Amino acid sequence: AGKCTTKPNCLNGGYTHPRDCNKCMCNKYYTGNLCEKPRNLVKLSCEGKRSHVREVRVDMYNQEQRSKRKLSDDFFNRGENVWDIIE
Repeated sequence: AGKCTTKPNCLNGGYTHPRDCNKCMCNKYYTGNLCEKPRNLVKLSCEGKRSHVREVRVDMYNQEQRSKRKLSDDFFNRGENVWDIIE
């Protein structure tokens, strides 16, 4: 197998597929050709009870969108999705 001469511009932590230089491998939070679409995460259990939640996409380079609720910095440094409980 040769090396890729061109690679897709994979987003959100995605990387070039090891066997197909035209595709991206996405993490569990994203989908799409370039990992550009957030996956639908539908529920969260908090201390054993269901809560209504809203998904907050946190960009590791833009921390302006921190929720009002205090969340630890390592959530934001990973560039992953975090959840904010709507009470």
